[in-house]
Amino acid sequence: MRMRERGFAMAAAAGGIVVALGAGGRSALASGVDYVLDDGSGGAVIGPSAFDAWFTWGNVFDVAPGGELINEVSVSFGTGFDVGREIKITIFDDPTDDLDPRDAVALTVVDAVTRATTVDTFATYAIPETAVSGTFFVAVSLDARQGEAFARQDQSTPGVRSWYFFDGVFNTDLGTQGLAVQNTQGPFPGTWMVRAGGVPTPGALGVLLIAGGMVVRRRR
Repeated sequence: MRMRERGFAMAAAAGGIVVALGAGGRSALASGVDYVLDDGSGGAVIGPSAFDAWFTWGNVFDVAPGGELINEVSVSFGTGFDVGREIKITIFDDPTDDLDPRDAVALTVVDAVTRATTVDTFATYAIPETAVSGTFFVAVSLDARQGEAFARQDQSTPGVRSWYFFDGVFNTDLGTQGLAVQNTQGPFPGTWMVRAGGVPTPGALGVLLIAGGMVVRRRR
């Protein structure tokens, strides 16, 4: 699934189904859901200023119909940041669905490396299909050196659903990290440019369309 800018949503009265339509009028129920909080253009680039640390940053999303299996994550790094640095990409479940990932449980961890991006482009990473429900947290972690800036923000929104963490080692137990900050409460308000893509669970598309008694056609 290719990352797409969010289009518009159409509510089907029968069955109360919501179909998210992406670029070109493609049905998200047919081709997947893009989980996007940023506006596509980055401002500040953040990293630890006075110490070395594993820096984890990411966003909390609500699961949408047709996107219950997360299969990709997209990240925008600082322009000119080193290519080929080790990163960890983690999908967490938020068991309390309270938008606070400090009690989140790691579902999938993927090893990857940084790639070249610009202020409005992303590196997209395929991950094993990971089932999510309720709310989930998508995070990227990097073993950062003092003074490095790499985590790109969209500063047009305060980042209510964006968090970052510092620790001496890579640690998926976010509640025990040395520092945990929601972006609205820290010195760097803004939304991380971290996205996810999801696809339906097997058989979910047919069930949803039948229940709603609707047909979705592509625009030409």
